[in-house]
Amino acid sequence: MTFERVKCKVRESGDAVRAEFEEAQVYSVVIEGKAYLHIMFADTAVPSEGDMRADGGDYMGVAVTVDEAAPTSPSAYRWMLVRGEKGADGKDGVDGKDGKDGINGKDGAQGERGERGEKGERGEKGEKGDRGEAGESGKDFAVLGFYESLESLEAGVPSPAPGDAYGVGADMPYDIYIWDGIGKRWLDQGAIQGAKGDKGDKGDKGDKGDKGDKGDAGAVGERGPEGPQGPAGDVGPIGPTGPTGAVGAVGERGPMGPEGPAGAVGERGPAGPKGSDGKTPVRGVDYFTEADEAEFVARVVAALPDGDGVRY
Repeated sequence: MTFERVKCKVRESGDAVRAEFEEAQVYSVVIEGKAYLHIMFADTAVPSEGDMRADGGDYMGVAVTVDEAAPTSPSAYRWMLVRGEKGADGKDGVDGKDGKDGINGKDGAQGERGERGEKGERGEKGEKGDRGEAGESGKDFAVLGFYESLESLEAGVPSPAPGDAYGVGADMPYDIYIWDGIGKRWLDQGAIQGAKGDKGDKGDKGDKGDKGDKGDAGAVGERGPEGPQGPAGDVGPIGPTGPTGAVGAVGERGPMGPEGPAGAVGERGPAGPKGSDGKTPVRGVDYFTEADEAEFVARVVAALPDGDGVRY
């Protein structure tokens, strides 16, 4: 760890601690060659960029960066009061003693003492005096130790001096705490670390990898639960004709009756009501069974004309 002398002098004046600076420059300290401590001053707790200066003021700002150049933005600094407000004017002093009486005249008797005159107006403020001699050199900035927490720091350093600095944290980077002699408290200056770097360039696209081996077939899953019954479908077509049954005995043919006259064609009747929705045909109900078909065949055979050598 190397240091550059911070040209800041601190002296006590009554109960107050006052910081005086000899030169208008940026004061810095180098820690491990990577971090710099910058100190600026202003007359307000929230200064603008134009209000900051390096030659002393009521408020001191502290910033730790990795750049040797001091930040120009007031928000980069932690501001603390280092100079108290101007005290009230003191009381007027006691009036001086009256002068000696003069020698009495030979003839006249001593006259009565006159009334006291009114107090005169206060005179104008005198010119500013010459600057005092420079104070003794201040202490160099140094991290005096490390503690795991603020509580352990407060317990381990019960009587810190103004400007004492300690690292707080379980591991690097540590937060730097500086003792404020005016406010009587530890001020967290944050971790000593550099600013975030610029985003790197996008890398080249990698080569396409080899095709992987085919994985093993997964196990057959369990059969899912049976779904709800769907709506009834349309009536299906009549199934194929079953095998022909055995031919029954041929009954006697009855006499054929005379053909009657053809009746007149009647008018077309009105359309009937819409039928109900179809349903799945039921064997024996919606279409014929094998017994029904056998009966139909037997009837057809019985209706055929007789002939020699004809068999059915």
